[in-house]
Amino acid sequence: MQLGRVPWIFDALNLEILPLWVDGARASASETGDQCLMIRPAVVADHTAVEDVVHAAYAPWIEVIGAQPLPMVANYAELIGAGQVWVLDPVEGLIVLVAEDGVLLIENVAVSPTAQGRGLGRCLLAFAEDQARALGFSTLRLYTNEKTTSNIAFYERLGYVATERENINGRYAVHMRKHLPPA
Repeated sequence: MQLGRVPWIFDALNLEILPLWVDGARASASETGDQCLMIRPAVVADHTAVEDVVHAAYAPWIEVIGAQPLPMVANYAELIGAGQVWVLDPVEGLIVLVAEDGVLLIENVAVSPTAQGRGLGRCLLAFAEDQARALGFSTLRLYTNEKTTSNIAFYERLGYVATERENINGRYAVHMRKHLPPA
């Protein structure tokens, strides 16, 4: 199952996602306003920026986890080619989404440290919910290292529930799910 390839605008003021293309025409910056963010599929030209954001966002966790977090060693060229990476424009954040059997996996969500604290991660996760609904899914899932307790608490505040713990190559992951209410 393929995720939609149309760019989207996230209206941070009203917390809703709108297609970037409205009535066959692209919305301009003046029409969308300053509170809106564009989320679009990553393209090959974004590869370096995507890796830069991931490395900057996850670098502080190396000491906590005792190893490089798995997103730091992912093959982003392959993920971009598969249409699984979505980026904010400009590339200050990204989300990797994988459609599974009836569930949308959030493989990675990362925001550049210089852009953190502005709600961009929350916007990307809201975008994932919208993508799940568009695919007819009522559940999202993600996993994170058990030592990233602030991330776990953040996901819990957004309605995710821990479902299991798993040993992945000597690292313990906390699996979390969120069931979406009917639209």
